[in-house]
Amino acid sequence: MKKFLKFLIISPPKFILYLLTKYAGLLSYLLKIDIVSQIFSSSFLQLENRTQRVVHINEDNSEVTLDLYTPNEMCKMRADTFSSKEPEILSWIDRYGSDDPFWDIGSNIGLYSIYYGLTKSGRVLSFEPSVFNLKQLAKNISLNGLSEKIDLNPIPLSKSTGYSGFSVSSLVEGNAQNAFGVNYGFDGNNLHQEVNYSVLGMSGDEIIKNGYVDKIPKMIKLDVDGIEHLILEGMKKILLSKNCYSVFVEVNDDFQEQAIQVKKILTESGFELSEKTHAEMHDHSTKYSKTYNQIWFKI
Repeated sequence: MKKFLKFLIISPPKFILYLLTKYAGLLSYLLKIDIVSQIFSSSFLQLENRTQRVVHINEDNSEVTLDLYTPNEMCKMRADTFSSKEPEILSWIDRYGSDDPFWDIGSNIGLYSIYYGLTKSGRVLSFEPSVFNLKQLAKNISLNGLSEKIDLNPIPLSKSTGYSGFSVSSLVEGNAQNAFGVNYGFDGNNLHQEVNYSVLGMSGDEIIKNGYVDKIPKMIKLDVDGIEHLILEGMKKILLSKNCYSVFVEVNDDFQEQAIQVKKILTESGFELSEKTHAEMHDHSTKYSKTYNQIWFKI
């Protein structure tokens, strides 16, 4: 029923757009002017610059306001569901964020990097290797006046340093489900690829060892849809540090290798699982019902 209603709503605008395209094409042919590009460039620019204000009520019952670019349906969905999609992340930041560094690994368009930057005094390292998401991430950081507080890192993290393939499952900005150095996604199954390019990846320990970052993160948020266990493997020295206090990681229980390795690495690094949850919207999802956000704390 929902699909039929969506079809009824979307069909008239699509038909009008089709007629406009044909009309503009005819004018372009007759006048020898690229009217199609002129019309659609203007429309695209308006969409590209569209923003939405998000007001979130935090743990102290105070309002936190942030602005996000919403050039497409996916980015708008992320803005609309900011407070409801993964409220446990926001609560975790509210309770334990401080003036210590925060690593946001798999930041997408920057929701949680920006939230941390607006509400806490600590510096943020935001990791996002998708060139499609990177554009919106950079724009959102600037839009919220956080360019001097959030360090943007357009590289993937993994268990070692070197070049490997980065697979993008969708060209839609704000989309997830990408992979670095492997051919599987969040569930361990083969990942559909729209684009694949070679990019330099690094381990977290290598970043600290080479002095690119001088402080161990107190809090690490890790959500990259598949290689969470490989990323943790590459930052064992960071995890063993007394300064690393909490890890927030997304794990799919059906992906046995990932689930087992995440537990093993964090347990051996001195962490204890405190919470395992996901939003109610995932309870009846055939795709994400076994995917949980785990919150670990140093014992």
